[in-house]
Amino acid sequence: MDPPVPDATEAFVKVLLEIRSHLDDGTTSFMLFLELAKRIPNIDPHHIPQLVINLAKLLKNLPKAFHQLNKLLYPHARVDFNVLQKPLTCFVLKTSSASQIIVLDAHPDRLRFNGLSVAELQAILLDSNLRGIQYNDLDAVTDTALQGCLAQLVQNLLDDSNTLKTCRKKALAYLRKPLGIPPSLFLHDLIQLDTFDYTGLSDLYTGVVGHQSVIIKKPRVRQDLRDCLKIAREIVLCRQLRHPNILPFIGASFDEQRRLCGLVTPYMQNGNVMKFLEDHPAVDRLTPTWQIMKGLEFLHNFDPPIAHRDIKGANILVNDALVCCLSDFGLSSIPEISQRSRERAVGTFSWMAPEVLSLPEDGDLNLFQADMYSLGITIFEVRDLLTFECEAHYQD
Repeated sequence: MDPPVPDATEAFVKVLLEIRSHLDDGTTSFMLFLELAKRIPNIDPHHIPQLVINLAKLLKNLPKAFHQLNKLLYPHARVDFNVLQKPLTCFVLKTSSASQIIVLDAHPDRLRFNGLSVAELQAILLDSNLRGIQYNDLDAVTDTALQGCLAQLVQNLLDDSNTLKTCRKKALAYLRKPLGIPPSLFLHDLIQLDTFDYTGLSDLYTGVVGHQSVIIKKPRVRQDLRDCLKIAREIVLCRQLRHPNILPFIGASFDEQRRLCGLVTPYMQNGNVMKFLEDHPAVDRLTPTWQIMKGLEFLHNFDPPIAHRDIKGANILVNDALVCCLSDFGLSSIPEISQRSRERAVGTFSWMAPEVLSLPEDGDLNLFQADMYSLGITIFEVRDLLTFECEAHYQD
């Protein structure tokens, strides 16, 4: 759920003004909206779904305005969907007791998923044939609005502490496919400012979310679809990771003109660990080394385990509390759910393990051992402030 709004009355007025700009004041539609909206604060939880459905039907041609209703629905419920779909055809409704897909139209491809809940989705991911829906049917969905709803329901499943371990792996594998990013990850109050830097095949921009300074990572203009999909996979992966030594995830951005997604993370004014140590040579080197190791330990012990595949000083940022955080998960791999028959050589040349560089076509690669080699090089890099001239970057 969203954090509580500081002033419910102020939020209500803002939403009213948003709706009023689209629905003429005094019309039947606007008066009906007022009648429905005023019921929200004291509504019986059992009546929430039908009330939200009625509001959705009323505002189906105003998806962004309908999304603003989250400010009024909190803490009773939340709606998530692709706000660019017009008219609104489907959304995910999350309440304190359930999470389900709501379909508003009669399109058969969407209608079969109407009412699909998190519990039912878990059964489908575990290879049950429920309501005539199988796992392969999820992959076969081509409707972008429904893809977003399914991705959101999968994310809600991952957020549920009661989700079975075997199901978590399948859920994460599903989100790693190019089938849509959970709509709740997108930030609607993000302001992009200036170009900040570039890295690999991505451009970095500064921005603001509320009162927080952020960095927005986007694929470079005119890059192919694979680079866009890598950013999408990185967004989904970062959303699942929470650890003091992992760069925090704030959300995702969407550039409507360029049709590109972006990863939004906190702005780290101390820069990467190498820059920080150059600026503060008297700082103890053992502490950052320990923090880097703890971050990598978290990844390798995650369920399922994650290989970073590009550990180096430039990818370790220092926050305001002077804590090192691993970043840049664009090349990361999850071997247990990978669909590749073999892993490819990726990373930055000077930090890549010899077995990665000499991997034969039919060879197997232990990605976690390769990470440990990169960690060893990074420890020397941090301890002695080494500078590597060779920066050749390999990507699959």
